[in-house]
Amino acid sequence: MPEIYAPIGRVVRTFNSNFPVLLAEEKIIYPSKELIIQLNKSMVAISNDPFVLQNEANLEHIVEAVKFKFERKSFYDKMILKASYLLEMLAYKAHAFAEGNKRTALSVTIAFLEANNVLFQEENQEELSSFILNVASGKLNAKKISKWLQKRTQNERLYGVEIK
Repeated sequence: MPEIYAPIGRVVRTFNSNFPVLLAEEKIIYPSKELIIQLNKSMVAISNDPFVLQNEANLEHIVEAVKFKFERKSFYDKMILKASYLLEMLAYKAHAFAEGNKRTALSVTIAFLEANNVLFQEENQEELSSFILNVASGKLNAKKISKWLQKRTQNERLYGVEIK
């Protein structure tokens, strides 16, 4: 069955050319500034590092900007691109916290994907560590981050219905 992405973001699925069916828009769950701060507090507490929010404006910008990015993409592509944006901004560009930016970025990204029924799977901790270090040092651009995430995620939605 072909699917067409209408300008308003709704998926149109056609059974035949005479009867298109409009499906409801996907509701995306975004991380709040408060959630990100709480995750960072938890991350730094584990390693006995101090909690310091050093750039609240950058954090607020990320939380709001991600909501408006990549809106003309399919649901799955949109989720991967938004997750890539969150990861790159939190781990590399924004430096909202004095400590724990990489751990927080990775936790927020995985939570964002999974809250929206996109499962993240990476069992190799060394590869995960290497990846986040490369993101944080600016060695990976957004396209490479997206490709890496795509290889490690699985979309649980098909035509707006959760697959069990």
